[in-house]
Amino acid sequence: MKEQIYGSSLRGLRTELLTMGSLVQMAYSKVRTSVLLRDDKAADEVVRGDDVIDEMELELDEKCTSVIARTQPVARDLRFILTVVRMVLDLERIADEAVTIGRQVKPLPEALPQELEQELARYMQLAFDMLDTALGAFRNEDVSFGMTVFQSTEESVHLLLSIYEKLMNDVRQARIDPAAAIPLILIVRSIDRICRRSENIVEHLCFMCDGITVKHRVKLSGAEA
Repeated sequence: MKEQIYGSSLRGLRTELLTMGSLVQMAYSKVRTSVLLRDDKAADEVVRGDDVIDEMELELDEKCTSVIARTQPVARDLRFILTVVRMVLDLERIADEAVTIGRQVKPLPEALPQELEQELARYMQLAFDMLDTALGAFRNEDVSFGMTVFQSTEESVHLLLSIYEKLMNDVRQARIDPAAAIPLILIVRSIDRICRRSENIVEHLCFMCDGITVKHRVKLSGAEA
C-alpha cells in the first residue's frame, strides 16, 4: 500500500508538471500571435492568465517538499523530484516572459520595417520550437531528442544580435521613433530568455534520466549526444 501511494504521488507530480508545461506553452503561443497580429485583447488574456501558472508553481513546490519529507526518495526518484523543482522555476519564468511580451503589444508600433518584422517573426517561432522540443523531450524522456534544442542556440543568438543591429540602424535613420523601439527591445530580450530557459529544461532532463549535469559544458547536438 505504501509503495502504491508513493508511486501515485510521483505520477501525480509528473502529470501536474506536464499540465503546467502545456499552459506555459499555450501562453507563449498566444502572446506570439498577439505580437505578430498586434492583438491587444489576446495579449491581455495572457497577462490575466498568469495567476493560474503562479498558483501551480506554489502547489508543485509544496508537493515536492511533502513527498521528500514523507518518503525520503533515492536514486532516480530523487532526481525526478529535484527535476520537478527546477523545471517549475523555469516554466514559471517563461510564463513571466510571456507576460512581459504581452504588456509590450499595445505600445509596439503597428508596423516595423519589413526585414525587422520578418526577423522578429522568425525569432519568436524559433523560441516556440525550442520550447516545444524541450517539453516534448521531457514528456517522452528522450534525451537525444532534447539535445537537438542546442542546435538552435547559434541561430537564436544570431537573430538576437541581428534584430538589435537592424533596430539601431532604423532608429538612426529615423525609420523608427526611439521611444517606439523600447517595447521591441523588451520583447526581444524576453524571447532570448525563453530560448535559454528551454535549454535549461533539457539540462534538467539529462540530470533526471542519466544523472549527469551538462550545464556550463559544451553543448552537444542530438547526433553527437
